[in-house]
Amino acid sequence: MALSGAISNAISEEEAIEKIKIFKSLNGVPPDILENLKQQVSENKRLIESKEFLASLNAMLSKFKIQKLVIGNSNQDVEWDDIPF
Repeated sequence: MALSGAISNAISEEEAIEKIKIFKSLNGVPPDILENLKQQVSENKRLIESKEFLASLNAMLSKFKIQKLVIGNSNQDVEWDDIPF
């Protein structure tokens, strides 16, 4: 869907938020498009640094019952059993 590409390539967070509002107004968006959008957005530093944009995106994802985009420390916890001592 061209709209998902327009969001991830938005010049400003305001532009991206406006496009998220369009997504939210739709009745049905295929889950694969939303998952693809999450991936694209996670690679856009300008957007992931905007708390307002992330709140808007996650509200839209919740509407369609898609897991929210969580930005932060992606290091996986080490299992205690894997520590060699």
